[in-house]
Amino acid sequence: MTSLLQNSRRLLALLVLPLGLALAVGPATSASADPGSSERARNYYGAIALSIDGGGGLSYDYRTKAKATRVAKQKCKRKTNYPGRCQVAVWVRNGCAAVSVKRNADGFITRYGWAVRRYKGPAISAAQHKCGRNCKRYAFVCTTRP
Repeated sequence: MTSLLQNSRRLLALLVLPLGLALAVGPATSASADPGSSERARNYYGAIALSIDGGGGLSYDYRTKAKATRVAKQKCKRKTNYPGRCQVAVWVRNGCAAVSVKRNADGFITRYGWAVRRYKGPAISAAQHKCGRNCKRYAFVCTTRP
């Protein structure tokens, strides 16, 4: 019985000791990382909001998606006759977003296409393609890329 108890204690010590060492060393290692690495890992968000009458708002280089979309909607509401109809068409993190729209004879937006890509050109092309025939480029936004 005593040998079983001693073997259990040894096994427990063998398991707990490495775990305790990993926990003790782990945070110290990550805290001593390059201080500039958090700057490089920063995310930048942007958004495009639009309304049915063509009013819109852009935002870029915000720290959170929520802030970027909120600012885009606020700007849209200031530039439209239908502030309750502003909606975020697209948001982006560390890249570019574009929106293309199709308008009817009265100038109201009847359809839109959006895209997110690493660079402006491909984002605009993809938004045009998604929107379809007779669509025009509406807006694009690019964030700072870390």
